[in-house]
Order: sequence, then C-alpha cells, then structure tokens
Amino acid sequence: MSNRLRRFSMAVLTSALIVAASPAQAATDWQDGYAGVGRVTISGGHKDILLCDTKADRFRVGVEYSTSIGRRLTLQTGPGVGCVSDSIFLGSVTAAKFCYGRSLARGGVRSCNAQAWF
Repeated sequence: MSNRLRRFSMAVLTSALIVAASPAQAATDWQDGYAGVGRVTISGGHKDILLCDTKADRFRVGVEYSTSIGRRLTLQTGPGVGCVSDSIFLGSVTAAKFCYGRSLARGGVRSCNAQAWF
C-alpha cells in the first residue's frame, strides 16, 4: 500500500472515530403543567426535576414520578408562588405526571394530567 493511500485511509478512519465518539444531540426537556396554575420540567437526561407553582391561590401543584430503581416519589409545592427541585442520583425518572388541587395525597381532591413514560 502506498504512503498516499495509507494516509488517506488513516484520515478516513480518524474522521469516522471522531464522528462516532461525538456526543449525541442533547435530549430535550419534558414539560407539563396546567396554564396559570403550575408546571413541571424534567431534564432531557431524566435526572433533574423542577416544579413551580405559578399562581398565589389555594391550590398545590405536584409531580408524581417513578424511577428506574423502583421508587415512586411525589414532589409538591404551594399553595402560593414558588419552585422546588429534586435530582436523581441512582437511576433515572421513568414516568411522571403533573397534579394540582387542594390536597395532593392519593385519594385527595386533585386533578392529574396523563402520565408520561420515558
């Protein structure tokens, strides 16, 4: 094999490795909520959760979520304007649903949006 062909082959191989090793385009964040009440954002990597109550009223907002290691958790805030956050260190968020109402306890007076699966 000639030096010229060898250099060309190495350049093609190096370019292919660089493309293969480049990080994939970042996943987009997932958001849900209810207009004028609150919203939840889960990072594209499914590790970080931000929940905000956007209206000073008598309602609470919350997010129920499940993780890949089998935990089922609820994060809530309100009544009143404010935000809370959580991070997942082991595993990731696999499902989540946004809820709002006077009581966010299961069986309480609340409404929930459809559950999303990741």
